[in-house]
Amino acid sequence: APPDEGAELANGALAVSSSHVEDEASAESRRVLALQLLFEVLLRNRDRFVALWPVVQHCCAAALASGSPAAVTEQAVLSLLRLSLRMVHRDGAVSRLLSPLLAAPHRPLSAGCAEQTGPGLLRLLHGGAAAQVGSDPVLLEALLR
Repeated sequence: APPDEGAELANGALAVSSSHVEDEASAESRRVLALQLLFEVLLRNRDRFVALWPVVQHCCAAALASGSPAAVTEQAVLSLLRLSLRMVHRDGAVSRLLSPLLAAPHRPLSAGCAEQTGPGLLRLLHGGAAAQVGSDPVLLEALLR
């Protein structure tokens, strides 16, 4: 794969997210798709995490903002959790990945999202993230909200 393939995919996902749309449902679907694509790029290019993370972090912050539709917010939360599970053994990765949740306003999750988030957090903590997360009480509180 070319060295800039991950960056091209990330830019393409951003273009999908920011393209002109005709209605809110379509815009929401495109934002969810863009997040899915961005996180897929990160999952497939974990060796380039440091280079790609700033773009994805910016998109996560926007997705977790108070004005975002619930589906977009939930996609961001679940994608952050999924990637954290894959990168749990990298030093500092979990706290870095879950840091966008710190700035996010508290919003209730749908029952379906909550059913996935609870067991995912438990697996994350059992998988080795307890030491990373446990040393940061602010992050731990954000995860438990």
